[in-house]
Amino acid sequence: MIKFRIATKKDNQALCELEHNCPQGTDFKFYFEREIFLKKGQLYKKFRTMLAEDNGKIIAVESVAIKRVWIAGERKQIGYFYDLRVHPNYRGQWLAQKLQKRLINWLSNKNVKIAYTYVLASESISNRICERAGMKLAGSYSVFYIPVKNFKAIYLDDIDLGGINAKASIKKFNGFAKYYNLTPDNLTSKKLAPYWYHFYMNNVAISVWDGREIIIPRIVSVPFKYRMLNQLGKIKSFNLPYIPKPGELFHTLTLASFTPPDASWEKFKINMEFVNKLASLKGIDMLVVYQDKRSILYEDLKQLALVVLEGNIYFAGENIDIILEKAKDFHWYIDPRDI
Repeated sequence: MIKFRIATKKDNQALCELEHNCPQGTDFKFYFEREIFLKKGQLYKKFRTMLAEDNGKIIAVESVAIKRVWIAGERKQIGYFYDLRVHPNYRGQWLAQKLQKRLINWLSNKNVKIAYTYVLASESISNRICERAGMKLAGSYSVFYIPVKNFKAIYLDDIDLGGINAKASIKKFNGFAKYYNLTPDNLTSKKLAPYWYHFYMNNVAISVWDGREIIIPRIVSVPFKYRMLNQLGKIKSFNLPYIPKPGELFHTLTLASFTPPDASWEKFKINMEFVNKLASLKGIDMLVVYQDKRSILYEDLKQLALVVLEGNIYFAGENIDIILEKAKDFHWYIDPRDI
């Protein structure tokens, strides 16, 4: 008999095993290697994780967090659905919908009336679940996995460009960030300080997320296609570019950038070099760059990427059509905590 309940710390091992049984992606498959499944939720002000179990065996899970963000220049409190996992042997039983219904009730009790989620475009079943739940497609984004250039020696002075923790940079960063949808209003909070780097240079603001303590992608399989191999041959600026092997664990720094319409690739590339040196110093294998799919940097980033994933953003809730109409001209910011 299937029962539903709130997840606890005691469920950690079983939830991590469920994660391993539910890899994401198609051509580029991966799952997140975690030591503490619920740790991601602790990065938000409030969160809840619901699970389903069949005679004591955990077979499905989903979480939702409450956060304050900017949407079309206005601060709003919204819910973010994440970590939906259903064991392959139990799919087709509407478990995702049943979990989501319980989480929506929790959001309602907290007076949260709108929510969103991300879904990889290649995950047809997950996209259908969102559509059947009445969620609206709000936008799309791209994820670029870029190998880190290796340096034989790096000195701290080489990467200290005055951007990290500089008050002036933070002020500019926050002032620009509110003109993106889904930008958290607490990017510079003390709670997140151990995981974030912020800097602003050349009219491009970048937040860098060091997720090694939170979530680490592990490749399950990388079935290279011929087109992808051709693209790899264009990576000439990297010294011994990193290419993960099937089953190999790799470490990432995640970038989410605010690029104004007049931003050029040359300006952005300077920031990328800054982050690349930081990543090399910290022993990082890959830079993961999130961009609104309409970004003017899309084609340039694509030339550097080992893999490019495409994703969709779905919204649901009160007056959502009106909100999304106001937000349509704003680009989407992908909070690295969310993915």
